[in-house]
Parts: sequence; structure tokens; C-alpha cells
Amino acid sequence: MAASIPEKIICDPYRSKRLLFRALEENEKDDAFFNKLCLDPQVTFMASPAPSTPMSAVALKELRKDFEKESLIAVVICKQPESADVEAEPIGIVTLAKTRMAHHRNAELGIMIMPDYQGKGYGPESISWILDWGFTWQGLHRIELGTFEMNEHAQKAYLGMGWVVEGRKREALFKAGRFWDIIIMGILASEWKEKRRAA
Repeated sequence: MAASIPEKIICDPYRSKRLLFRALEENEKDDAFFNKLCLDPQVTFMASPAPSTPMSAVALKELRKDFEKESLIAVVICKQPESADVEAEPIGIVTLAKTRMAHHRNAELGIMIMPDYQGKGYGPESISWILDWGFTWQGLHRIELGTFEMNEHAQKAYLGMGWVVEGRKREALFKAGRFWDIIIMGILASEWKEKRRAA
């Protein structure tokens, strides 16, 4: 007789306490949201190593195509609506990207949240959700990220969640007239599970 699965682990895998996670659709609303997010100067300053240049509609379309092609998962972060008849509001995107180490069950985290929704705990909540997805449901062993030296708020949040600083690419990034380090952080499945148990 097959072992039964505890009911508490059969849950909606695309929901957290305050957020919903859904696919990025091919429609005008999601196209407009993706473009707005990728063109926001505050978001790109903190999240993208690419030079700050104007992007055409064609370039944005190619960016989205590459973005989805390289991802194990790429989802829109939405605030849960107060009632079922209200559409969930998109506030950002979180991804796990393939790396050259994918066959060793490695992936790379990426996250972008619109400025109006930063500093409200939505970033850590989204990251917690995608770490659970990667480690618990997909069997990943290690997830890494790169964050910029000037983004001290993000570094503090990652360290508080159990991420470990694994190295620095010294003065690898030129923004706002000076060079900055890129800080490499990582977390293992065992470390995340221990952090969850302790919480």
C-alpha cells in the first residue's frame, strides 16, 4: 500500500503569506509591466550590470526572450487581492536562472521589485518562496546570487535569511562615476532547511 502524503504539505505551491506567484504571460498588461520594471532607473541601478542606455521595444522583447530562455523558473510577484473579484497587482519578478553548474544542481537567484514596494518585506518573502521551490520541490543543492556593493539593504536582508558571503569580484562594476565590488553569496539546501526549522 502506498504511503499517504500528509495533507499539510499538499498546498498551493504558488502562494505565500501575502503574495501570489504566476507565469509571465504574453499579453499587453504583462508586456507593459515587464518593460516598466526593466526601464525603471532605480531597479536597473541596483539589479543590472548592463550600462544605462535607452532600450527600444525590439530590445526589450529580446531581453524578455533571453530572460525566459535562461530561467529554470521566472514568475511575476503579485500582491494577494483582498477579494476574489480583484485582479492581483504585479509588483516584481523573481527567477532562478540556469548556470554552467546546473548539472550539479546549482542555480542563480534574480529579483526585481518596483520601488514603491521595496522596504516592505516583499523581497525576503519572495526569496523564501523561491528557495522553497528550488530546494524542496526541485531538488536543487545550491543557489547563488550576485549583489552590488552599494546595495547594503539587500546584503543585510540576505545575511538575515542565512545566505553566506562566498567571495567578491573587486571593482568589477562601474556605476555613478566609480567602481564597486560585486558580492557573491550562496546558500545550500541543508542551510536553508536548518534556517526554516529554527524559525
